[in-house]
Amino acid sequence: MQHGSRGDPKGRKRGIQARIPSVSVEQAYDDLKAMRVHGAGRIARFAAQALGDYAKDAKARTSKEYWGLVLRAGERLRSARPTAVSLPNGVNYVLYGGRTSFESGGSVEDIRNATVNTASDFVSLV
Repeated sequence: MQHGSRGDPKGRKRGIQARIPSVSVEQAYDDLKAMRVHGAGRIARFAAQALGDYAKDAKARTSKEYWGLVLRAGERLRSARPTAVSLPNGVNYVLYGGRTSFESGGSVEDIRNATVNTASDFVSLV
């Protein structure tokens, strides 16, 4: 069942879905690749949440190192299902928030906060 769809028997609406449980990038990759996640919006939210969770916990000493880790995680998620148009859209949206901070010379914490906040916004709005 897709959360937020018109026929949802629990009456949930777009933008007020419950938070997707925390999942690692590798578990998300496996679930996406095995097609255990269905529906464009759900796929995008699932990937965005996984990337946000990864960004929250990723450890690095420099901004460049941190941003490289986040980019690789995003690429891993995008590669799980190349034909799912919503998948790269969700990942790219999250990466845009972090990239803006990285390119403006933000610290690891600045980039982390921007990436995590963008992921959270995406999950709650889509």
